[in-house]
Amino acid sequence: MKKLTTREIRQAFLEYFEGKDHQKIGSSSVVPKNDPTLLFINSGMAPLKKYFLGIEHPPFARLVNYQPCIRTKDIDDVGDRHHLTFFEMLGSWSIGDYYKETAVELAFDFLVGKLGFDPNKLYVTVYEGNKELGLEGDKVSAKAWEKAGIPKGQIIALGEDNFWGPAGETGPCGPCTEVFFDCGESFGPKWNPGEEFVTTGRYIEIWNAGVFMELNKEA
Repeated sequence: MKKLTTREIRQAFLEYFEGKDHQKIGSSSVVPKNDPTLLFINSGMAPLKKYFLGIEHPPFARLVNYQPCIRTKDIDDVGDRHHLTFFEMLGSWSIGDYYKETAVELAFDFLVGKLGFDPNKLYVTVYEGNKELGLEGDKVSAKAWEKAGIPKGQIIALGEDNFWGPAGETGPCGPCTEVFFDCGESFGPKWNPGEEFVTTGRYIEIWNAGVFMELNKEA
């Protein structure tokens, strides 16, 4: 796998999704506009909430961008290998167009086909559901990852960690599917089914490949 700078990764991401009929849009200010639920923009989707809520019509059904973010929600984790206070978030967006199967297919193709990741070193997580809230597990994404080429034993169902949002106290939210890279035995023991999937050592998140905003928290 070729080593790339952050600038090269950003450019590769934008070019890939533009080649898949996504329209590139500009970044927003880290200070939210007309959104009293946030002090700072803390995710790539935060400036796009107006589209997901139907307040405004998006310029295109497929969008791609990179968004500077200031993250305070998980500030206690800053200082480890993968939490930052200020960073750029790359995002590909489908608003009323494709859904889980295509999102997973594109993510796999970008990581493996474009960047050259070995699928045997990729682990993915999906939402396991919540019976108390009446939320079903995300079997669609799990099947899509297996079909794309991720070994079944490396597809892991998790709870709250795989339910994203909202960006503030209210707003769009839903299950997500994340991709982790296996850094090797020098970073810790290998995960085995039935064990807790620890994401602060050997396995490091490289992409939240799909946030499926099926719900809207109002209070």
